[in-house]
Amino acid sequence: MNQDIRGTFQKRFLSAFAATLLFSTGGSISALANIPVANDAYSVNQQLQTITIKGKVTDTKGEAIIGASILEKGTSNGAITDVNGNFTLKIKAKSLLTISCIGYKATTIATGSSPTLTIVLTEDTKTLDEVVVTAFGY
Repeated sequence: MNQDIRGTFQKRFLSAFAATLLFSTGGSISALANIPVANDAYSVNQQLQTITIKGKVTDTKGEAIIGASILEKGTSNGAITDVNGNFTLKIKAKSLLTISCIGYKATTIATGSSPTLTIVLTEDTKTLDEVVVTAFGY
């Protein structure tokens, strides 16, 4: 009895889905040919896999950079380094990370198989050409 109800529901759902699909494509199934489909379960799993990346951002002298921004490219997912230059970020596998901080050149790196990164930023002297000092007296 319970299987009969489930089977009836599945048939009605598939009929409604097919009707909606035909209506939204203007009655042309060939419109579905442009939808990307994974060739195997591995590639789908790989696209959905998330990993946790840990790392440290330093300057060329090896000193920690505090407050550097680490952003997963193409998303709003990111992190900021702590007082020791360390960060932790959960990202999609094989993502690109953009690392930036005021006074340093921004860099983009590809995440590989290593869950730990060491990132060295170089100073950007062009952005620090002019410094304005304002003093207020009383």
